Amino acid sequence: MSAVAKTRLCWRRDLAEFRGLTDRERSGFLLVLEWFENFRLRHDLEANRDAAKIFWRQEVLREDRHREKWQLDQWGDADKGRIDD
Repeated sequence: MSAVAKTRLCWRRDLAEFRGLTDRERSGFLLVLEWFENFRLRHDLEANRDAAKIFWRQEVLREDRHREKWQLDQWGDADKGRIDD
């Protein structure tokens, strides 16, 4: 377990300072980022693209959970490049 993996990152300030989002988009992104951060810490992962890919596959695209298309679209917009590659 690395010290980096156990460091909790706060995305709130970055989102608050980013002017390109509506309040609704900011709330949606915060929900996904907090969900990712909790997943990342639970699995002792560093905050990087590989961790985001694992999160996307294991949490968002879970076969035991039905996700609406709008949810996947909205959550996927948090990463414009999509992380399912």
